[in-house]
Amino acid sequence: MARVSLVFFDGITLDIVNNEVLVSLAVYTEEKINLFVDMILDAPFITFHQSPGLPELTFDFEQYYSSEVLHNFDVQIAALTSHVSPGDILHVRDSSGRLLRAGSNGYRISIDWQWQIRIGFVTAAHISNGPLGRPLRIGDRIYNSAGNHIGTIRYVNLHTADVAFFELINATSDRRVHFGTLGAREASNGTGNRVFLDAMHGTGRPGDIKAPWSGNTASGNWVSGLRASYQSQGGDSGGIVYSWTNATNNGVNGIHALGWPAGTWGDGGNAVFTTVSTHRSFLANGFNLH
Repeated sequence: MARVSLVFFDGITLDIVNNEVLVSLAVYTEEKINLFVDMILDAPFITFHQSPGLPELTFDFEQYYSSEVLHNFDVQIAALTSHVSPGDILHVRDSSGRLLRAGSNGYRISIDWQWQIRIGFVTAAHISNGPLGRPLRIGDRIYNSAGNHIGTIRYVNLHTADVAFFELINATSDRRVHFGTLGAREASNGTGNRVFLDAMHGTGRPGDIKAPWSGNTASGNWVSGLRASYQSQGGDSGGIVYSWTNATNNGVNGIHALGWPAGTWGDGGNAVFTTVSTHRSFLANGFNLH
């Protein structure tokens, strides 16, 4: 159903005689009219007038307008709140709508999938795993923290790379991290290099790359990556790991995979991230940071 709750306006009425939608504004000014047009909908069938003090209401457009009009309207409304950035919280639902678990968002890429260029994000394949869930599967839906559907899983590799790709669906995105807009480039993963984690439990968490690590996690997935000394918690899996010196010297290192309690490793490398180069090896053709 195409429904919109007009929380910033007093009401909306359908004038069948004149084939118009009348929008009641509590403050009838040019500024408020432009706000409605910019944020909700700009259409020739809308007429604005001073509200007599009507309560907030929900209007069902589906009775009156074609599916094409409704689809375009839904896309415009979705774009207002359906947005995702690296490190954002992700919620996973299966095809029946059952909530599985939450994780964190990685970095944006484009790939050649089923003969089309698709734009989306890389995250960890195990983010929906746990007592109430299971690893990601193709077709799972990804939602942002506002509850909006932002993507659909198109690729999963759990056993050799712990990586998944979801295609953006009616959503806007960017490459903004804690410090600014990240460049679409791969960073060096040399031992001792400084990296940062943006994920569910915080952004800009610093650490240094320590040494390679490979093994099975508690959830049964195989991880081959690099240990690092940034702090992490459950739910951070899939979050972006990146390098940042300044606005022109930065890049993507990979995504967070797992962590151990503080003091597990003497060198402080109590977290593991998988690298961009590993993801590129297992994802579809045409893999490019975007």
